[in-house]
This record gives sequence, C-alpha cells and structure tokens, in this order.
Amino acid sequence: TAKLVNSDWRLKIAGAGSTLYVEHLQRSYPDPRIQWLGFVPANEFYHTTDVTVVSSVWAEPLPRTLIETFAAGNSAICARSGGIPEIASLGKVIETYPAKDAEALARIMDNALANVELWKRGGFKDSSALDVFSEASITSQYRAVYRGDIDAL
Repeated sequence: TAKLVNSDWRLKIAGAGSTLYVEHLQRSYPDPRIQWLGFVPANEFYHTTDVTVVSSVWAEPLPRTLIETFAAGNSAICARSGGIPEIASLGKVIETYPAKDAEALARIMDNALANVELWKRGGFKDSSALDVFSEASITSQYRAVYRGDIDAL
C-alpha cells in the first residue's frame, strides 16, 4: 500500500498468525486505513469487501480463498503462483501479477481504485462454476475414484 498513488483505500487483513509476528507487522504498518481483523468467518469477511488480494508466493494447489471470493460476488487481484491463475480465470473481474512484484501489484490496485464500479461487479463468470466446488460434486468425484469409475469424472 505504500506504493499506491491513490490514497482513498482501506485494507482489511483477516486471518490468524503468530502473535509476535502479527504484532511486529502492526507496529511496522500503523496506517489507520489498515484494519487487522484476526480470525473472522469467511462469509462475514467477504461481505464487507469488494476485492480480495491473494498475494501468496507459495504455489497453492487449490486457492479456496478465490473460490470463496467469487462465491461472495467479489473481484480479485492475484499473484501468479501455483493454481491461483487457473481458479482466478473463473472470475468476472480479476487481474494477476508476477508473485513478489510489489510495483505491479500497486499498479493493479491503483487501477482498481480508479475503476471502483467495475471492480464491484465480481463473482464467477459462469454461475454454475461454484457447483464444481460443491460438497456434492467433490464427494461424487471421490466416490468415482474409489470405485475405479474414471468415466464418471
């Protein structure tokens, strides 16, 4: 956020971490526009945001954060690492950037801040995409694997 040109932003950071590390981050980044929420239920969090920034440098194989983001009707800005770009491609309004490239991330965030109405139109491109990740769908795929029924996949 220190690299953003636009000053009209608010960053909500959700999740739990090592107490000492989180306290260090809070001291290092005391900006009042940053809200340190700690652990909050996913639905509660996503319904108070417009855009999710998934800045993971770890090659996540299945970024559920993005699935939850799109299910809540939000847009996403994502690092190109692991399975993130593949899941991000299911979203209506997304941008990706090279992982660890803070300048590219800031440019995209500034673009989002300059085009708020566009970025508020998030969610899945195809409303049926969420069905792929439903409990029923995943359970039936596991059952098919256990039965050796590859044609069912």
